[in-house]
Amino acid sequence: MKNILYISLVDWFWIKQRPHHMAEILSRCNNVTYFSRMPWKRNSNFVITDKVGSDDIGKTTIIKNENMKIIRKKGIPKERKFKVIKKINVKLFKNYLLKLDKENNYDVIIITHPSQLHIIPNNFFINKEIVYDCMDDYKCWTGCDKDKIVKSEKYIIEVSDIIVVSSEKLYKNILEYDNKLKSKTVVINNGVDIDNFSVSKLKKINEINIFKDNNKKKVGYVGTISNWFDFELLKNTAEKHQELDFYIIGPIEEGINIDGFKEIKNVIFTGSQPYYSVPNILNKLDIAVMLFKKNDLIEAVNPVKIYEYLAMGKAVVALRYKETEKFGDLIYTYESKEEFENILSLAINDNGNYVDKRIEFARDNSWQARVEKLNELIYKRIGRK
Repeated sequence: MKNILYISLVDWFWIKQRPHHMAEILSRCNNVTYFSRMPWKRNSNFVITDKVGSDDIGKTTIIKNENMKIIRKKGIPKERKFKVIKKINVKLFKNYLLKLDKENNYDVIIITHPSQLHIIPNNFFINKEIVYDCMDDYKCWTGCDKDKIVKSEKYIIEVSDIIVVSSEKLYKNILEYDNKLKSKTVVINNGVDIDNFSVSKLKKINEINIFKDNNKKKVGYVGTISNWFDFELLKNTAEKHQELDFYIIGPIEEGINIDGFKEIKNVIFTGSQPYYSVPNILNKLDIAVMLFKKNDLIEAVNPVKIYEYLAMGKAVVALRYKETEKFGDLIYTYESKEEFENILSLAINDNGNYVDKRIEFARDNSWQARVEKLNELIYKRIGRK
């Protein structure tokens, strides 16, 4: 077993995604520390990840299993406003990582965002295997310093022993830095937790009632709500189709205004829901959607939600781009608002012929399979430094 420090860009209690799954499954055959920054104060977007009655949200240290520990460390707030606070936080986190390494003697460090470069002790780059797991085109994030992100990412990919990316677009982005990086760069797409997203394993105890008591067809989106979400398409479609209810399920990022939906009674924003409840929620939907605007950020996304939708056998409507085209005829795709109208109608009348194929596809694309590939890469590299 190897000792792995997984430095995550998301808190353990954010909507469950790639870092959570990667770290958790790696811990089945390695000792893993999942390290993330803890929000300064609790907010409504926190998500209970594991089970009914969980009371771990306020904890800074959580023992996930015998091989995995979750460490959540707070920094001093307002570091974006005051450079001196930023410097203090960098020093605090760097010293804490040194302390963790002294206790755990890590073999492998997994980095998930270019900004983490500044908190990683210099000796880590010399004495340990470095893996860069890139799941987004970070320079396209709203409000980021693009030049700083690019500079940090260039350094990280140079010193990394393995570069893992979640999509073909991200793979091309890495090679644009230097084509020689091809030898250590690999695409490992996102996947699905097939133990949780399974029609045959639904549990009554995990049910949370977010639905209206009516006979309308239910259209639903599960995921983060941010500026890439196509609110205009949602609004126009909901107003036109009063016979449908649209459930938007997930955390709403800071600065996103949904006041325009107050008078639209068939659009329901439910907020974050516990991870354990999502399969039951999906099971009750008639159609699962991914209403995104096409831009550079989205075109680099291999969407976790579609794997989860398919695992529950759902008819899926999603924006068409290269990463969604990979799902072939298992999903319905659209490019324009006009095409969306026709595609939605087809999905509403889906005859269910592809349900078994959707579920089978999801099983073949599990997080377990993804992490096995990563683990194999790590073990091949260990000891080469």
